[in-house]
Amino acid sequence: SVYDPLSGKVYFHSPSGKLLEFDYVANTWTPRSLGLPRVQDQTVLVDTKRHRLVFAGGGKLYSIDMTLMGNVTMQDKTPSVTGDTVVVGGRRPGWVYDVEQNIYTLYSSDVHAPGEVAVMDPDTWRIKAIPPSGGIAPEPCVKQGNPPVKCNSTYNKFAYIGNGLYSYIPTSLTQPVWFYHLDPAAVALALGRLPAPGNLRIDQ
Repeated sequence: SVYDPLSGKVYFHSPSGKLLEFDYVANTWTPRSLGLPRVQDQTVLVDTKRHRLVFAGGGKLYSIDMTLMGNVTMQDKTPSVTGDTVVVGGRRPGWVYDVEQNIYTLYSSDVHAPGEVAVMDPDTWRIKAIPPSGGIAPEPCVKQGNPPVKCNSTYNKFAYIGNGLYSYIPTSLTQPVWFYHLDPAAVALALGRLPAPGNLRIDQ
């Protein structure tokens, strides 16, 4: 499930493939699909600029246009993804929309190197991993076992705070909370975005 702060609606994609919309004010549930593909190992975000839901993880990327009235359909955008496509393969990733930088940001302890995150351009579906600039980074989350395996359920443990700042709360209560700051210049470089032209100033 995911909350849309603009509409005040909560969207729930059931295991059976149905998309339901909850109106908190009216206290009502409304079906928004006749039946969608089941999503597995994925996390959903709300793109408040384009009014769509985007599911990522498990090697798949799906989009739903929520500007449509009535029943909606799910579009498979996986073939459109370019760049570091391997990071979309992480299961149950942290997956959020940064409205200020207009990017989707993904973190998966399943596939990422320690401290690394990935950013996606919502218009081109290009995704690129960005490594940490400093020497400090969270230790990989590992489940106890024989042999030990990497954690693969980040979900909303990775959250967008604002002003390019993100938080990551590991599964283990003994691990510290981590904060990430995505430099706009690093994002522009990763996604091939050209900076806006500035004014020419001449002083005498």
